[in-house]
Amino acid sequence: MPSRESRPVVGPVDIHTLQRDGRGVGRLGARTVVVSQAYPGDSVITRVDVETKSVFQGRVKRVVASTATRRPSPCAHADWCTGCPYLGVDRDAEIGWKKGFVEDEARKQGIELPDGWRFETPTSPYEWRHFAKQIFGLRDGHLVLGSYVQGTHVVVDNARCSVLVPELQVLLERVVAAARHVEARPDNVGSPGLLHVLARASRVGGQSQLVIATRDPSGADALAIFEKIVPLDPELVSGWVLIQETPSNNLLEGRALHVHGFRDLTDTLLDVECRIGPASFFQANPACAETMFREAVERAGAGRSALDLYSGVGILAVGLAKRFERVTAVEAVEEAASLIAKNAAKAGVSVDAVHADVETAVDLLLDRGPFDVVVADPPRKGLGPRGTHVVTRLAPVRLVLLSCDLSAWGKDARTLADSGYKLASFSVYDAFPRTAHVEVLSVFERV
Repeated sequence: MPSRESRPVVGPVDIHTLQRDGRGVGRLGARTVVVSQAYPGDSVITRVDVETKSVFQGRVKRVVASTATRRPSPCAHADWCTGCPYLGVDRDAEIGWKKGFVEDEARKQGIELPDGWRFETPTSPYEWRHFAKQIFGLRDGHLVLGSYVQGTHVVVDNARCSVLVPELQVLLERVVAAARHVEARPDNVGSPGLLHVLARASRVGGQSQLVIATRDPSGADALAIFEKIVPLDPELVSGWVLIQETPSNNLLEGRALHVHGFRDLTDTLLDVECRIGPASFFQANPACAETMFREAVERAGAGRSALDLYSGVGILAVGLAKRFERVTAVEAVEEAASLIAKNAAKAGVSVDAVHADVETAVDLLLDRGPFDVVVADPPRKGLGPRGTHVVTRLAPVRLVLLSCDLSAWGKDARTLADSGYKLASFSVYDAFPRTAHVEVLSVFERV
């Protein structure tokens, strides 16, 4: 068990409501108290991590009185790590609160949800995550891998994180053991050192990819870690060292050195083989993503022409090409765009791949249209004003929109409604159980 660092303590605090980020909210005198893994009906002693004149933010030190929905957590880091705010509560309560936040966003934007809209839970609430981002730090003088406490730069130990798939749990343990053996140091102890790791596990044979980032120009500690763990893990098939001499908030920025195995990891979604490089985006919960993508393709229908925006490596485009006579896919990242036609050919279909920014491609797409349906899977910011402008200029009969941020979905839905589109179908996917995030799949039809 990780040690509990010395922090100011306040309380007891009665928790009355939840924020959308899953943290409980109470009052202590004139101050608001925001507490991870505290829920309405709880009374908690709070370990304070961030203090301002009007707010305490922190974690549960002790539960004085608990809500009926509180449950023991299987995670060793409950009340310690702030990454999973719903760790200590009944699963039905978590789902109910998430549904409530969805309905609140729809009301806020004046959007009427269709009768019978669905909240899907296709995966287990634990061991679903196939991608880990963890920071090197020191706890009680020992090197650890973990995450920042919300609102701070305090690193907590995340050994055996309960939402990671077992392959990644074991791989990260080996990284820590090797780092300690070679007496590696994290970057925050006065000299350039280890920064973070990015680790991914494929569903294909449990194979994994590991990126170790360091600020040391020689990469010596990172290379020494690979020398220790490679003989222990035959499923580690792709290894990289990332040199980040200049501090950056971008975890993937820097000079990438390929040091072990293949350059890419291979996984599949909807029968599309995906090559995943160290800088590639791929779904953290691929089992849930596959279920959601399958529904998106079905909701698109069938017909003459379809357009796939923010296509990535063409997973949705390939699915659409099995149902439409002509499919165009647009992707801004050149590496991903170059794989779309190849992945389509492997699946026995044809896709017209376009390397372009969606927000600036409207004239090009107007020349290639018209399109019966547009499918869009934008980044967290959503379509935004420029993306919705592209869609409304193209004027498809149907838009299938995948949104990974609830607030972004609400803003896009409002703009689309103002542009003559009605929400016809709506599903929410609990793609990140125990966390506050959901994925939204919505279908809009032109009226």
